[in-house]
Amino acid sequence: MQIMKTIMLASVATLALVGTAEAQRNRTTAAAPQIIDATMVDEIAKIASGFGEATVSTDSRGDPKIDGEVDGTYYTVYFYGCDTETHDKCNSLSFYAGFSWEEPSAAVANKWNYEKRYGKAFVADDVGPDLGGKADEAYIALQWDVDLLYGTTYDNMDAIIETWTVNLGLFVDFLGENA
Repeated sequence: MQIMKTIMLASVATLALVGTAEAQRNRTTAAAPQIIDATMVDEIAKIASGFGEATVSTDSRGDPKIDGEVDGTYYTVYFYGCDTETHDKCNSLSFYAGFSWEEPSAAVANKWNYEKRYGKAFVADDVGPDLGGKADEAYIALQWDVDLLYGTTYDNMDAIIETWTVNLGLFVDFLGENA
């Protein structure tokens, strides 16, 4: 009886090891994650639309951009490093949101930059129409650049856009607290 239990335990242990080895082999031969880069404007817009509105258009140079809105706040994703003639083959993104403010303060922007990791705040006296501005209005803005020269996974692009939308909401709250 004892011998039978020992044989049975040995068989179960062997099957468990075979199953573990099979699972490991399947994991290492599974397809690599699909890569997305800044040439895939519509795909990036599709991911962004999971967080709010996202519409593809072009800037004044003819380069692609995504005009987005999340929780009532408008932003734009500009595509950079694009071919100057065909306006494709872009290699980086710049997330941007500007806010008209009667007297924006560099001290407020600096406070954000000191306390927060993602997104650079800055003050601009005159922001052109490509950045959603009007002549002779002062702005405080949040900008975050992302290099996609060699691409990233779809999951990471989703995380990038989520990080932007979370920080955009935090920035709006921050402005309200520091106005």
